[in-house]
Amino acid sequence: MAKFVKFISAADARLEVHINPNEVAAVRDSHGKTIILFRSIAATETVAGSIADVVSALEAAT
Repeated sequence: MAKFVKFISAADARLEVHINPNEVAAVRDSHGKTIILFRSIAATETVAGSIADVVSALEAAT
């Protein structure tokens, strides 16, 4: 069974992300932002807005 790292946003406790470390290719700092790159990424879509906007983009991408 894979172990996950649970991230809870300090700015919004409703935002919780579970990350499988085996799927992480790299973690980088860029212009004051932390970026987590996953192994199977072919392209990146930037979504600005609410959590609902992110969920919609994830559903559209699958």
